[in-house]
Amino acid sequence: MLFIGADKLRVVVTTPNQYTVDCEECVRRRLDKNREKFQTISELTENERACRLHSIVTAGRTDTTAMIAACREMVNGQAFMLTFWGTSGNAKSLALIATVNEFLDRGIPAIYLPSYDMLNWIQDAFSNQGQNIKNESAYARLEMCKGVRVLAVDELQGIKVTDWRLEQLRNLIDRRWRDGADGSKYTLFAMNEDPEGLEPRIFSRLKDGRNRVSGQPAILLNEDKDMRPLLRRMA
Repeated sequence: MLFIGADKLRVVVTTPNQYTVDCEECVRRRLDKNREKFQTISELTENERACRLHSIVTAGRTDTTAMIAACREMVNGQAFMLTFWGTSGNAKSLALIATVNEFLDRGIPAIYLPSYDMLNWIQDAFSNQGQNIKNESAYARLEMCKGVRVLAVDELQGIKVTDWRLEQLRNLIDRRWRDGADGSKYTLFAMNEDPEGLEPRIFSRLKDGRNRVSGQPAILLNEDKDMRPLLRRMA
C-alpha cells in the first residue's frame, strides 16, 4: 500500500507484523518528475529552472530585499496574493520564477506565465468570446490557471484588454483571491505600471490587507536600479 505526501513516499507493508519503510529515493524521483512537468508548462529556460530566492542579489537593494522577504512569507504560507511593480531590471520576474521553483521543490504544483499567454488561453478556449468551449486543450489550461495551487503572472500591464477579456481576468483573479483568503491558493503578479491603474475591482483585491499575515502591504513598489547592464555572460 502506498501513501504519498509532500515530503516523502511511505511504503506500508501489511504483514502479521506491520511496519513502514520510508523510500526517500522514490520521493526524490516523484518530486523531480513533477518539477520537470510544471517547469515545462511554464516554459522556463535552463537558467530559470535553477533560480531560487537565495540566488537573487539583494545586497544594497532595499526594495528587492523587501520583495524577496515577501516571497519567503508566501513560501512559508504567510502570504497569499502579492503584487510587485516598478522599474525594469530589478528582479521582479526572477522573484516570481524563484518562488514557483521553491514551491515545486516542496512538491506543490506551481506555474509561471506571462499575462498575454494566460489571456490567450482564455480567449482560445471559447468560440466567439462566448461560453461554448471550442478548444479543449486551451480550456484545460484555463482551468489549470484557476485551480493550480501557485500561479505567478508576469507583465500584468502588458496586455490589450477587451471588455470580454477584462471580465474573464476579473473572474480569474476573484477566484484566486477568494481561495487565497481560505489559505488554499497562492498568487503573484508583476508589472511595470502602478496597479492602481487597473480595473477597480481587480485593484481592490490585490491590495487586500488579508493577503499577508504579517500585516505588511501586499503591493510592493521596487525602484531599485536596473541590474541587467551589470550582468555578464558566463564562459
